[in-house]
Amino acid sequence: CINLLAPSSSSQEQQSHIVTINNNNIDVTVSTKLYALGIVKQFLLSDYSKLSENDRVTLRTSVIRSARQLVLSSSTKESTTCSSQGENNNAGAIRVLGTKMASVIADL
Repeated sequence: CINLLAPSSSSQEQQSHIVTINNNNIDVTVSTKLYALGIVKQFLLSDYSKLSENDRVTLRTSVIRSARQLVLSSSTKESTTCSSQGENNNAGAIRVLGTKMASVIADL
């Protein structure tokens, strides 16, 4: 679930929202990322306390890494942003994902 949240390393894949997991390409849209964050948030509220300390650290590390990648991808896009409608939609999507990510991090 966390792997779906992180942007891919290649710029072409970032533009088309393609993530490679276990050698399978998956189209990951904003709604899919929001759904995945919702699942993670629900898990944190219901079963997080049942995890071992190692599993908690791994989950926290993964969520924080995804948040950092979101911040890095948004700052990269801001530095190259034009005033096109597609760029404005992308900025809005990043804001929505950032807000949801912050909500998940608050529950860690």
